[in-house]
Amino acid sequence: MTRTRKPKQQRAVATTEAIIRAGFICVSEQGLSGTTTRHIANKAGVGVGSIYEYFKDKEAIFEAMNEQFVREVVAMIQGALPRMMELDVQNAIRELLTELKNFLEKDKFVYLNYIKNASPTDIREHIGPLNQILTELAMQYVMRHPGLMRLQQIPASSYIFIHGGIFSIVSHLIDPNPPISFDELCEGLASIIASYGKVAGE
Repeated sequence: MTRTRKPKQQRAVATTEAIIRAGFICVSEQGLSGTTTRHIANKAGVGVGSIYEYFKDKEAIFEAMNEQFVREVVAMIQGALPRMMELDVQNAIRELLTELKNFLEKDKFVYLNYIKNASPTDIREHIGPLNQILTELAMQYVMRHPGLMRLQQIPASSYIFIHGGIFSIVSHLIDPNPPISFDELCEGLASIIASYGKVAGE
């Protein structure tokens, strides 16, 4: 972590949150290379000097943004877990993918635009908590639906299906002219996963 110092007082926390939020907006509007600390400071309503009180440089802000993005995705999934546990496989997949879509498109698509402009390598460095919650989701779901215990290589299958589904959704959302609708994509992914479970259970 290259952050200069961690804020403790409420005002300092509010300032760092405003800076990180402004970073998302600036990257969404101007891309990574086009975003400067001055852009972020202006959007956050603070002086450039205030940024350097909490962040060493622009890259440190991007790092904090990546961490926050992953934290919020994890929180979104945790919030959806109770509902998903009560659904069959197809509807559970639809629920997760719809929640992801709503998350990426909220606040005028700021997170979706961020994903389009951010460096996949940088995000990947902070993705551990996301992998953990997705694995937890899959294992809890299988435990709640014992018939799925007959599936082979549950961790590997879950990883492939969940990450493949998320990648497909993100690719679809950033495509200006997707060949299929979002509902068709969700239905297709849900059907593939449900069919795998049915075949494995026979």
